This record gives sequence, C-alpha cells and structure tokens, in this order.
Amino acid sequence: MEQLMKASEYSEVASWAEGFGGSLDSFDFISGRFSLADWISLSEIFRPSFIEIEGCILWNRSFERQNFDTWMTELSGDRTGVETVLNRLRLWQLIDYGESAEDAAAASTVADSIAQCWKLRLAEQFPGVRFHVAALETEDGPVVEFNVVRH
Repeated sequence: MEQLMKASEYSEVASWAEGFGGSLDSFDFISGRFSLADWISLSEIFRPSFIEIEGCILWNRSFERQNFDTWMTELSGDRTGVETVLNRLRLWQLIDYGESAEDAAAASTVADSIAQCWKLRLAEQFPGVRFHVAALETEDGPVVEFNVVRH
C-alpha cells in the first residue's frame, strides 16, 4: 500500500473547502452530503458482522451455504483457502472511481481504513484468534481480505 492520502489532499474535497476560504475539512464536507441512511450503511462496511461456519470465520455478507460448500469441496476442506476466497471486498464493487493516480491513492486509503476497522472488529468478535487482514493492490484496484492465521 502506498502512503495514505488525507481527504484534504483529494482535489474534490480541497476545491470544495477552498470555496469556503479553505477553513473547512472532510467532516464539514460530508456533514452536508450524507444522510442518516448513508451513515448507517457506511457503518456496516467499516464494522461488519462475521460468523463462524465449520471452523471458518467469514464475512457474514459473503456466506451462502451452496457457495461455501462448493468452495469447501473445490479446496478439499482447506479452511484458509475458503476464507481467502470468500472474505474479499473489492472496492470497485462499492465505489465508482476513475483511473487517475489521485483516485487510485484515494481508493487505497479507503481500503486501508476498511482493513484496519475489520482487524479491530474481528479481534472484538473473536478474541484470541489471530487474523491476517490486508488491503491489497490488484489489477482491478484495492481489495480488502482476511483469513484466520492457523499454525
């Protein structure tokens, strides 16, 4: 991951703030744009629910029994492999952004923030379990993933 971008460095936010004399910040930027529905939905992205199924810890949203069973069979019961396949958030599925270097840096920052939140949430829900949580750069853009670290 590259160095994290500050919201104030993103041109749309910076331009907006300059329109008010530059004294406003990202909190001001979103306060007039986000509804309560936006906030509650966003909170579930940063603080999702996780479940344990047959020794796998999964992002609740990614669990579908038939898909899970297919991957368990395909990967010969390799729980880490199944978690790695199912526990992936591809930012392009959530956020429509361009291909500029600025957009890439902003998307990477968002992915890193989500990964950090997921790491904390997993530790909260599953104390004593070690996780690998990462924000990865792929050819399709940032991906957040996690799996249990097994010995």
